[in-house]
Amino acid sequence: MSRNQSRIPKSKLPEALEALRAMGAKELDDLSAIDAIRNLRRQIERVLKLGYTYDEISQTLAKLDVNISGQRIKYFMGVLRAESRKKSQSKLNQNQTKDNSVVPEKLTRHSDE
Repeated sequence: MSRNQSRIPKSKLPEALEALRAMGAKELDDLSAIDAIRNLRRQIERVLKLGYTYDEISQTLAKLDVNISGQRIKYFMGVLRAESRKKSQSKLNQNQTKDNSVVPEKLTRHSDE
């Protein structure tokens, strides 16, 4: 490869930048297993409450070519629950910090009565 072929004129950069900025989000044809479970989570929780097992859920999904074992569904549900707890705890801690940093004047004043 000659040196000239790997060089790009500076005048092309603004046009290249615009072309890249104009590119929208690319729609993917498939999801990772955990992302699929994340999207199905509420319905999985619902059917679990109705008495179905993870293996029965897996069999139902397999009929639709969504091949995730019951054990893997259970694992991912645990991961997602843990993520949810961490987010909830983080929000709770942020709210408590905000509440503690703004102390009403009446509570901080000492009365001389």
